[in-house]
Amino acid sequence: MIISRKELLRSFVLLGLIFCGLSSLAIGQANPSEEISDSVQTAKGKLKIIKVTDGDAVNIKIELDNKVIKDGTESPYVAGSVFGKYPQKSPSLFLVRLTNDSTACAAGFIIIDLSGKSATASKEFGNCGDSPLSVYRNQSLLITFPAGKSGDAYKKGGREVWQFRRSKLSKTK
Repeated sequence: MIISRKELLRSFVLLGLIFCGLSSLAIGQANPSEEISDSVQTAKGKLKIIKVTDGDAVNIKIELDNKVIKDGTESPYVAGSVFGKYPQKSPSLFLVRLTNDSTACAAGFIIIDLSGKSATASKEFGNCGDSPLSVYRNQSLLITFPAGKSGDAYKKGGREVWQFRRSKLSKTK
């Protein structure tokens, strides 16, 4: 029986495809699943906070109109929600609370800023407390985290005050 080069090439390609498919199954590669934790409609599109689960790993990703603003692959948080919108009339700043199941640090926060040409995300900040007080005045967002009390379910650090003004986050106290 004589096999043509064309048939031989097809056989090698088919074997290669089968091998690649079986090897990916053996490695256990599965597509990560995504679940929207929270979403809000903004003037610039839909802001989504997405829980991404890949095997045992859980991360939070933030998107605006399906464009990633923040990829939480380096973050310990497993859930997120919009905690506040500023200013009230036409929000361009979104305070996002990121949470996990840890008693070491209950929450962290980031600010999504839609005031410029492109959406940006601040660094994570806070004292691990999950209920800061926030005030928006004179185009400035002031976020105050009270100090933790002895016996709190979640440990919190000392009192912290953060200011977000002109697209910059700074710790003031």
